[in-house]
Amino acid sequence: GDLPNRGKLIDHKLILDSHPQRAIEKLADGLAAYLTSPSRPWWRPTIDDLDLMEWGPVKEWLSKVERGMYSVQAGSNFHTAMHADYKEYASFATSATGLFEDRRDVMRARNYTIGEYFVGIGFDGRPNAFGYEYEKTAGQLVERYGKGNCSATVQKLAIQSPDAWVKCIYLCATNPNRDRGQLDNRNMEFVAASWEEGSLADTFLEYSGFNEFPYLISRWGVTAQNSYGNASPGWSILGDSKMLQKLQRDKLMAIEKVNDPPTQQDATVDGKANTLPGGLTRSSALVPNAGVRAAYQINPDIAATQACITDTKRAISEGCFENLFMLISQDERAGRTAREIVERSSERLTMLGPLVESLYHEKLSPAVSRQFSIMWRAGQIPPPPPELAGHPINVKLISILAQAQEAAGTRAIDETMTFVGEAAKIFPDIL
Repeated sequence: GDLPNRGKLIDHKLILDSHPQRAIEKLADGLAAYLTSPSRPWWRPTIDDLDLMEWGPVKEWLSKVERGMYSVQAGSNFHTAMHADYKEYASFATSATGLFEDRRDVMRARNYTIGEYFVGIGFDGRPNAFGYEYEKTAGQLVERYGKGNCSATVQKLAIQSPDAWVKCIYLCATNPNRDRGQLDNRNMEFVAASWEEGSLADTFLEYSGFNEFPYLISRWGVTAQNSYGNASPGWSILGDSKMLQKLQRDKLMAIEKVNDPPTQQDATVDGKANTLPGGLTRSSALVPNAGVRAAYQINPDIAATQACITDTKRAISEGCFENLFMLISQDERAGRTAREIVERSSERLTMLGPLVESLYHEKLSPAVSRQFSIMWRAGQIPPPPPELAGHPINVKLISILAQAQEAAGTRAIDETMTFVGEAAKIFPDIL
């Protein structure tokens, strides 16, 4: 069964071909490398006033903020958490990662896996509530929350059986009872509470809050007022993945029957038939057709089965955009531009448009904004120039994938101008 400290246990005996898992891994690798690469800039702070942004003090401050935030990301587990988040996103259409303040690394990320949490959305359709059930030992609860905040039952268990598991519930949501005149953690914009399952009302292990919603929720293919996505590659390749396992099982069974066919033996066989190499089986030669022989003729079409497997794997790879990311990664030339990528894979890039747009609004921009707030409270952000008063800081994606998406949108203009330029050589009046 499932263990509280290990999560869901998967029956890997049912998996005969790991190609779907590898395809999801490659998709996650591609998103991590070309959206939030740890080795190259993938975002930039900007303001709406372009002239002001080029002014010396403002430009210098934005540059310091950018360098400082990249440094904190590199020193924390941010990029590791984002890679794990992309795997969840690609597999289940919904992913959740929390960004929290950390005394040692300034910021710390935590991943959550599908099935252990629930998401609530506000009137505008944006996630604004996050909760999950979890289990801790009685000793851990007393250590974390203090003896006085635990129930009498847990206090007793902590002495008699400290390793006993206790189920708890956590919820983070908008704070309906917020007093804006108070600045304590109970009157922040979002409330965060933990309590033991079955505990008395208004009895909490911890009651605190956040100034910003700390959970980054991504949803692939969300529709209407759904809280969860439902159109990720993991969903779209589900049928192909099941068929691939069935085909591999049939192929292995066919090969096994050829190598070790089912047999039938005559009643005159002495004892059990020995089908091992060099094995001896005794029978009477006086009886026609005596001995051991194949039960039926086996002539499987392994080639046709393998061709079907190959087609299925190709469909799975295409469903996970493997061809697109392999096209980018296999080009090892230095100085590649977004324009070159667009020219080589424009049709496939348009398919990633909704993905990049969704990740920007629900994951990447909120992640940078949350990190900025954490660093501001930690004193890691220098004071801004007075000229920036009233100008909100925006997040602009500059990753390879984001730039390629922008370039794809201008391709029609480029083609039109190229046509006009060529035509003008013959008909100058066209200008």
